[in-house]
Amino acid sequence: MKNIILLSTLVLAPFAFAQGERERGPRKGPPPHMIEKFDVDGDGELSKSEREAARAQMKSKMEEMREFRKSFDADGDGKLNETEQATFDVAREQKILERFDEDKDGSLNADEQARADKAKERMKKMRKRCDKDGKRGKKGPRGDGSSDS
Repeated sequence: MKNIILLSTLVLAPFAFAQGERERGPRKGPPPHMIEKFDVDGDGELSKSEREAARAQMKSKMEEMREFRKSFDADGDGKLNETEQATFDVAREQKILERFDEDKDGSLNADEQARADKAKERMKKMRKRCDKDGKRGKKGPRGDGSSDS
């Protein structure tokens, strides 16, 4: 009986993994907004040097974001307490407003909000991918298992 279960598991396991790959789909390369921004030669793809430029800019942006967040850590403990987090959240929303309020009316219309939401979602995904070097650790940016969004 144990042999049948083991054999069944070995036979069916590859199909389970293949199913997961089909749902997720194959990797399609950089997202269109990245190609549009960094495809200097206009061939519709990112060359090695174009990818390196994109990575360098993303790394720089992530460091800028870390420093911005760090500037709200008033007690210098490496984490944002509730007060520090609230102050950071207000400042972050102000930065978002400044960046996406194209008509400069002091609020985001539906199109501006949609672009801001899309950028926020990309940043969440980028944070998850970029911090593989251990700078944030496994517990999230606050060090308490919570996220900053």
